Amino acid sequence: MILFSTITFITICLSVLIKNRKKALQVYSISCLCESLYCMTLGALTGTFLGVINFIRTYLFADREIFSKKAYFMLFLFFEFIVIFNCVITFDGLISLFPTMASIIGVYCLWVPDVKYLKISSLIKGLFYAVYYIYYNSVILVWGYMVVFLFSSYALIKCNLKSKNSFLKLIGVKN
Repeated sequence: MILFSTITFITICLSVLIKNRKKALQVYSISCLCESLYCMTLGALTGTFLGVINFIRTYLFADREIFSKKAYFMLFLFFEFIVIFNCVITFDGLISLFPTMASIIGVYCLWVPDVKYLKISSLIKGLFYAVYYIYYNSVILVWGYMVVFLFSSYALIKCNLKSKNSFLKLIGVKN
């Protein structure tokens, strides 16, 4: 169990650092698979199935070039539907909405070609999944997702500061 959770968090944090979108999503897909295996040991059905769905989705979204724009958009809609359908089937009270909302937002963030959205997805996933795993008394995953939340926050702030400085240099303003 500890092995799967450790790999999950290491790969999420690594994916936030990688600038190449395809490589970042391939690393991120590993975290989805490991988390699914961990959820299976907890008996968290929504998390288990979402992990598998997220693994397939992330891996397919990494190779967006192989799809036409229309097919890629249909893939986006398909995964949004699957996430909502999964929530209906595995609904275990309001707690099931946290990973579902994180996955719905995550589908969009991973579908968009900008790597910055991967950081946003990790930030949201860190927060919502931490709440989800508080319910399942999984201290390891709560701490891990809080680290992911903080790490993603840092990466987003750093990314925004770099783009702000680039913008200031572009318009000729000195810092």
